[in-house]
Amino acid sequence: MFAAVVNVLASSSKSSGQGIDTAEGNTTDTNNLAKAKEAVDGIIGVIDSLSELVISRKRPDAEPTVISQGPFQIALQRQSCRDTGPQIVRPTGQSDTWFRIPGFSTLFGQSCGQSISMENYETSLNPYFYANNSDKIKSPVASLKFRSDSGPVEVNDLQVPIDVMMPQKPGTVVVQTERGETTPTGQDVMSVR
Repeated sequence: MFAAVVNVLASSSKSSGQGIDTAEGNTTDTNNLAKAKEAVDGIIGVIDSLSELVISRKRPDAEPTVISQGPFQIALQRQSCRDTGPQIVRPTGQSDTWFRIPGFSTLFGQSCGQSISMENYETSLNPYFYANNSDKIKSPVASLKFRSDSGPVEVNDLQVPIDVMMPQKPGTVVVQTERGETTPTGQDVMSVR
């Protein structure tokens, strides 16, 4: 099933990208891009549903289930809330894309029940090909989602940042390190390196 979803995402990405290049500003292309966005939202929804199905059958602290389908890799796992400290999570053991997250008690506080599930994916496909500035995306696209048995878990009021590392194609970016913050220090902090 993942193979079919990834194949649809890949073909949508390629066909919409061709439409953008050949006829910018054309109303038909604008309509096609709106339909492409709806299709991508549906594809991401299917990925989430399949992930939930796999995760619902996993035991806490078991090895992640890793699914690789061409340019798309996803790791699905469930971890105990009380015993999970800071860690680096990546879609596959060979992936250069990773997230450094604090312990679950720091991330979720009292809302952390028995266990939390993680959905972590990376793809070299650009799922945002329908956007006007999609050509500016030069790196893989990654996602990290947390879920409890009752649904998605929000992460907010961070006291410790979540770091994200993504490889860049040579020559596309000047290498530099900065601490990016989304809000004043100590509140909902996210850093990018």
